[in-house]
Amino acid sequence: MTDPTDARRATLTLDGRPLAAWPVEVDLVPGGGSGSRPRTPRPLADFEPARAEVNAKLAALGLPELTPAMLVAIRLYLGTMGKNKYNVALRAKAGMPGFEKGLEERNRGNTYVQTLHTISAAVKSLAKIAQSVPVWRGVAGGLPEKSFLFFDAKQSRISHSLLTHLDKHGIRGGVEICAAGCSPKEAVSVKWGTSADVGVVFEIQAGVQRGAETGAFGDYPEISEITYPPCTFMQVTGVRVKRNFVVGTTDGTPKEEQYVHQGKVLYIDVMPHYH
Repeated sequence: MTDPTDARRATLTLDGRPLAAWPVEVDLVPGGGSGSRPRTPRPLADFEPARAEVNAKLAALGLPELTPAMLVAIRLYLGTMGKNKYNVALRAKAGMPGFEKGLEERNRGNTYVQTLHTISAAVKSLAKIAQSVPVWRGVAGGLPEKSFLFFDAKQSRISHSLLTHLDKHGIRGGVEICAAGCSPKEAVSVKWGTSADVGVVFEIQAGVQRGAETGAFGDYPEISEITYPPCTFMQVTGVRVKRNFVVGTTDGTPKEEQYVHQGKVLYIDVMPHYH
């Protein structure tokens, strides 16, 4: 349901039976930020002031407006549809192992082509009025593929021997198939990226091609989400390992909110490119 007004919520059913209450998420992520607390139903009218604000900025540059359809698409992506449906479709169509089954079983073959095009158009439109600031993206659960990194197989753990992998043109990096959610708050990404065994954080230095400021349209405005469109090429400019460091010294976080992260985190410096 893209516009959960009180009247529409009263019509919700599951297997033909009325729902007593709005479904509550239980698979939460500790530490603050996206997924740290259940979403609450919010009608589209709640986001009209934010849409009016960005449309005024777009109009000042002579650019088309963020349409109601674009607002709906962004809301769907930032909600549970992004992770559970759209990313599955994109990864399956990109030939990534294991996602074809999800496309058939979870998506029932639906690739959401029109919705994904609308999401991409909305993100690229909002990016034109965004600030050029560094952002971070935490990725939990494993290292990137060899198109991003190559390291000495003799090493049993991440260490200073980590090297970047160059292709025949001297370019290193890879394409992020899905829309990439980031934050200008480093602590949010460090907590997310270290929620599994291997902590990985992308530090993205934006230039002319910036991410879209989508936080005002999401369920977690406190993380000030920045979104890059699907199929953004992330060019690696450096790789480093940080150990036992203070988080929040480079993003303007007040000193009382900074904290010391104990352990190692792999930082990958990238520059984004998209059409």
